[in-house]
Amino acid sequence: MNYDRVFAIGIALNVSYALIEAVAGFWLNSLALVADAGHNLSDVIGLLLA
Repeated sequence: MNYDRVFAIGIALNVSYALIEAVAGFWLNSLALVADAGHNLSDVIGLLLA
């Protein structure tokens, strides 16, 4: 199994989810969604640094 590919797919999915969540948060004026999107992006940064 190629773990680098699995890792890249996981990061791509997490970034996609965070972007969709951020757009929905801005569209719905939901601070909770925007904050969660930022949290998800910080998780991605942590994964990239690890």
